[in-house]
Amino acid sequence: MVCNVHICATPSRVRALGAYVHKVFDGAVEEFIACSKEECRRRFGSGIEQQKTVDERAMSFGAGHAVLLLSPLGSKTPIGLVSTTTQRAGQGLVAKTSYLCDGVYELVTHLVDARLYDVAMPILGAGHGRIDPALAFVTLVLALAEAVRCAPGGRPLRMVTIIVFQGDPKSPPQVHETVVRRALALIGSPDQ
Repeated sequence: MVCNVHICATPSRVRALGAYVHKVFDGAVEEFIACSKEECRRRFGSGIEQQKTVDERAMSFGAGHAVLLLSPLGSKTPIGLVSTTTQRAGQGLVAKTSYLCDGVYELVTHLVDARLYDVAMPILGAGHGRIDPALAFVTLVLALAEAVRCAPGGRPLRMVTIIVFQGDPKSPPQVHETVVRRALALIGSPDQ
């Protein structure tokens, strides 16, 4: 597996999934959300009702899971969704690196099943989940390496591109290049 890292400038308050969905499915965001929920129901059942806040209950499919939408709303680009964050009353939004590892493994198994070998993704868990971006990056790299090593069917991924966001061209990226180099060295990928 070759792992590339790309730095992309974006406003710091914009989250990766939201920005992508609003761009690709402009005018059809609600339909995309409905499509995602339907796939979750199909894979995980009806979910479990949880207390999200003191005043709100909602269905949860659990953290550490992934779904792969092969052609959402007719799109030619498959989209993988990984649940790294959960919300519970009294705890707020919480992400754990273990959720990231479990979700990435599940995503890689879906990619193997679909015979998809190249993937591009942002750092997972560092947005609303508030995992420190450097920790989230290192965890993501290690989770991908482990998933590739353990996945059925040999080496299922040829190329993984991890997108690291940068607030503006004058500010540093959310993960320092030294962390990127060291994380890639841990898995033996010379690219960045």
